[in-house]
This record gives sequence, C-alpha cells and structure tokens, in this order.
Amino acid sequence: MKFLRKSYYINKYFNNKTIISFINGTIWNLLGALFSRGILFFLTIVAARILEVETFGKFGIIKSTVNTYVLFASFGLGITATKYVSEFFGTDNDKVQKIIFLTKWFAILTSGFTFTLFLFFSGYISSNVLNAPEIKIELQLASMILVIVALNGVYSGVLIGLKKFKSLAINNTIGGFLTFPLQVYFLYEWGLLGAILGLLIYYLFLLLLNIYSTNKQTKDFIKVKYNFSLVKPEFKIIKKFTVPVFLTNLLVTPIMWFGSIFLVNGVNGYSENAIFEGAKQINQLVIFIPFIISQITLPMLSSEKKNDSKFNEIMRLNLFVVGVSTFLIAFVLSIFSSHVMKIYGTFYEEGNWVLITMVFTAVFMGLTNILGKVYASKDKMWLNFKLSILWAVEFIILSHILVKVYDLGAIGLAAAYFGSYTLHFIQSVILLRTSKLLHEN
Repeated sequence: MKFLRKSYYINKYFNNKTIISFINGTIWNLLGALFSRGILFFLTIVAARILEVETFGKFGIIKSTVNTYVLFASFGLGITATKYVSEFFGTDNDKVQKIIFLTKWFAILTSGFTFTLFLFFSGYISSNVLNAPEIKIELQLASMILVIVALNGVYSGVLIGLKKFKSLAINNTIGGFLTFPLQVYFLYEWGLLGAILGLLIYYLFLLLLNIYSTNKQTKDFIKVKYNFSLVKPEFKIIKKFTVPVFLTNLLVTPIMWFGSIFLVNGVNGYSENAIFEGAKQINQLVIFIPFIISQITLPMLSSEKKNDSKFNEIMRLNLFVVGVSTFLIAFVLSIFSSHVMKIYGTFYEEGNWVLITMVFTAVFMGLTNILGKVYASKDKMWLNFKLSILWAVEFIILSHILVKVYDLGAIGLAAAYFGSYTLHFIQSVILLRTSKLLHEN
C-alpha cells in the first residue's frame, strides 16, 4: 500500500480533492441506490410472480402513467434546487434559503394542481386512454404519489446541492428496508391495489426522512421567515432554468408513455407490455449508475463552471466512468439475457432480445444524461430543450413505424428506444463540439 501511495499517478488521485469528492459521493449514492432501487426491483419480481401476466402489465402501465404526470407535478424543481443550492452554498446562504423556499412552495402548488386534475380525470384515462376501466381505483390511489414524489424531489435536491450524499443514502436505505415487508404483504393481500398502496407508503416514508434531514442540515443558516414577495428577485431562475427543465421532461417521459400506449393497444398489447416492462426494469438497473453519478456531476460542474480546465476534467471523468461501466454491465447481461428474463417467469424468457436491446440502450441513455448535466451547469437548458425536441420526434417516428405500423410488439418499442437515444447522443456530442459551450468564462 505504501508503494502504491508513493506512485505518481496514485498519489495524484489521493491528493486530488475533486476525485476524492467524486469517489466519496459516488460510494454513498451507490449504497443508497442499491437498497432503494434494489427493493423496488425485487418488488417488481414479486409482483410478476404473484400477479397474472396481464395484471402485471396493468401495474406497469399505471407506473408509467404516474411517472408521466410526476413531470407536471415536480416541474423540474428538484434539479433547480440542486443546481442553485450547490452554486451559492457557502458564499450566499441567504440566496440558498430563498431557493429552498421558492422550490418547496412551487412544488406544493404544481403538485397540488396536478393531483386534482389526475384524480378528476382518472376515470377517463383508465377507460379511454388505457382501455382498462377496471383500474380506475388504482389510478386514483396512485394520484397521491404525485404530491409526495414532487416534494421529495425538492428535499432530496437540496440535500444533493449541499453535497450531503451520506444522509440521502441512509434515508434511501432505511426507507427501502423498512417498507419492503409492507409492500410484499399488501401485494399478497390485495393484488394490484396492494402493489400501488405499497409504493405510496414507500414514497411517503422516504419524504418524511428527507424532510427531517434537510431541516437538520439547514437549521444553522435558515434564520429568516420568507414569503413570495421577499423572494421575487429569484423568480428569474424559474424562467431561465426551471421552465426549460420542465419542458425537456415534458417531452421525454410523456413521449415514452405514448410509445407504451402504441404497445398496449396492439395485438396481445398488455402481454407484450409485460415483457417490455420486465426488460425496462433491467434497463433501469443498468442506468442507475449514471443516475447516481449525475447527481454528483451537477453540483461539481456548477461549482467549477467558470474554470474551463477543471470543468472539462470533471466532464471527461464522468463520461469515461459512465460509458465503461454501463457497457460492461450491458455486455454481461446480454450474454445471460434468457436467464435474466426468466426470473420474472417462464413466459418472459422469450423476451431475451428485448432485454438485449434495452440494456445497450442504457449505455447511450447514461452518456446523454451526463451531457445534459453539462448543459444544466452552464445555464444552457434552453439549448438542451432543443436537443430533446429532436429526440422526441425521432422516438415517435420510430415507435409509430415499428410498433403501430409493423406491429413488432415489445421488440419494436425497444428498437425505437435504442435508435432514438443513439441519435440523441450523437447530436449532443456534435453540438457540444461545434459550440463554444466549453470555452465560456
């Protein structure tokens, strides 16, 4: 060990605060995510085993629908909190307090409004959009998740901005560990309704933990009681940053939802969606590493956005780690694709090529996510929004042709994901190289 520490390269990394901060944040985020996402993953497997194939497909479309409307509820306020808390913490704590107040109350307003609309139109959505009127009650119950997830996004965003990755990891671990038995119990007792109730309890418990941690971490510098009139100067952040974040998310998640709608309305739609949801869960596990790293990337890049060399160093490090790690995981999973899909049940084994396509899609999703943080840290979210418009058009065209026209089912939708994200990554790199974004002072 002493020999290694004397090595020039090892010694360089041991003394590089950026690398140490990156590794420390990654480890804590990784530990928290392993528990929280792992718990949700195992819950999905349990659900696939307990529920009938078509019912599991309905569980998947309910989650997809809720995720779509979460975008309206959260309005991009979580990443706004992360970006500006990290940028001003320690130099202007009064501004940090204003940002926390602004994002929290905006989240209450936007999520409350979205919850009301979703609850009111749940019958129409279940009957006319999802072609499954029998899941109206489950959709109504799931509507409460919108408010909880939106608020949790802000509080977790504040913790990330403060670089309190350890606190966030502990909360994710405790939340997942304590609520998992309840989720499984509800699933056994009440089937699809119990699965939704279990998710609701999990997200609520996680929110309470993050509220407690945020209050604990900010008690030393939050001294003034603010109102909207006092934070009015900060409203420009909403226009400059939050609105394009929201519009970008408004394109991405709902566009994916339309792809799922194409799928469930085809031949054997819900059975095909069950296969796709199984592969998509594995896809989410692969990209959880880029997700964890991107949480660290944004505060690191934001604090160094005026230092070109340090900024570029952080960007290259993140792209390298994400690219290599996701490719290796995807390669291993593709070799054992049939066995991996079989964990959901024997019916899902035929979806091995769906899984292979989705895990390699995760490589480009992860790289594009890091590039998105580059645009965010440089306050160029409107430029990122334009790139997302291109992706949305490409995805709709591909999914319409492959799923609706040629009726290729789950593999067609997976191919649409792969094609659109590959193009999105290429376009993001080209724009980054041809613009002056990385040379701004």
